[in-house]
Amino acid sequence: MSIKLPLLAQIAKEAGDEILRMQSQVVANEHGEQQMKPDNSPVTIADTKANEMVCEGLKRHFPNIAIVSEENPEAENARALTMDERFDTDPLDNTKGYVKGRDGFSVNIGRIKNGIPIEGVVYFPARKELYFTEGDKAYLQEGDAAPQEMKVRELPLRSPLEVAVGFSEQHIPDLKGREYQEKRYPAQLRTCMVAGGDCDISGINKGRSDGYNCWDIAGGHAVLRKAGGELVDEQGEPIRYPKDTIKVASHIAGGRDVLVALGLGNAASLK
Repeated sequence: MSIKLPLLAQIAKEAGDEILRMQSQVVANEHGEQQMKPDNSPVTIADTKANEMVCEGLKRHFPNIAIVSEENPEAENARALTMDERFDTDPLDNTKGYVKGRDGFSVNIGRIKNGIPIEGVVYFPARKELYFTEGDKAYLQEGDAAPQEMKVRELPLRSPLEVAVGFSEQHIPDLKGREYQEKRYPAQLRTCMVAGGDCDISGINKGRSDGYNCWDIAGGHAVLRKAGGELVDEQGEPIRYPKDTIKVASHIAGGRDVLVALGLGNAASLK
């Protein structure tokens, strides 16, 4: 089935399918396909290839919009951060899982305007799951099937609540004594699960240094917002993207009404 996808989704899908094709070669690492960054995190030839494909696609279709990418030079990112409109992208998120042959890696692209994510895509090529925005809606395409619109869970609150968490240390927000069960997902899939209504909220996503890099979360954040949700910090305020740093605060994902009902989001800020 041939389905016309929005440009960001097309760019992410092309890059994601290429890094999926490369995965077995990178996992084998017979010719030094894997290297280590100064922070002791892995980087591979697939990261470089995905960055080339994503950045070339963005520059071709959106030549006047700056790009902040995990794999771009620091000085280039610093200049892009100062712009009112930019793309934040991690062309291969969860490289650690990728080099172990797992399926939780993704291509993330978010379009930021005046600090707010207005368009985005998260593509999990090994899972064949493409989460993307188009107009005022969010969609999930599984395989080659027709995309289906996504919506967050709405009130009334369920019991037990379902909370999307990761596989490392968990940080569950204060739920006012409500019962809950944890559902475990890798990386940015947690936000996508909330956007699609599979979970009520996420746990507190703290990142490795008590915060996330903007390129990790911008794409999923845009999808969540179009599905009726928001990322909020631990004071209940919507997450926004500053011009002076790549860092974004620790956050919780949820439907706007659900966040307010649980006391996790400020009603006035989430209108």
